[in-house]
Amino acid sequence: MSENSLLESPDDPDEEEPPLSELLDALADRRRRRVLRLVSDHQTPLALSDLADEVAAAEHDCLFTDISEHTVKRTYTSLYHSHVPKLAVVGLLEYDQDVDAVAPGHNVEMARPYLDLAAEIED
Repeated sequence: MSENSLLESPDDPDEEEPPLSELLDALADRRRRRVLRLVSDHQTPLALSDLADEVAAAEHDCLFTDISEHTVKRTYTSLYHSHVPKLAVVGLLEYDQDVDAVAPGHNVEMARPYLDLAAEIED
C-alpha cells in the first residue's frame, strides 16, 4: 500500500449517506419496503424478474405460480421504472442493468430500523 492511498478517502463520493428526508421518502412506499426486505433476505443478487414474482405473490398473499403473467408484468414494470431507481439513488439498492439484477445497497443498514418498525405496524 502506498502512502498516497492512506491519504485518499476510502469512501466513494457517490456513496454518501442520503439526507434523512430522502431516505424516508424512499421508504414511504409499502412496495419499496417490501422490495428491500425481499432483496435483503437473499444472499446473492436477485434477478428483477424473480423479484417481481416475489413482490406480486406477497402483495396477493399467494404463491407466485398463482399470479397471472399480466400482474407480474405490471409489477416488473413498476419496479423497473419507479421503485428500484428510487431505492438505488439513495443507496438502498444496487441495480445492474446489464444482468437485470438487484442487491442490497451500501446504505441498506441505515433503513433497517425503519423497515423493522414498519413491519411491526403492517403485520
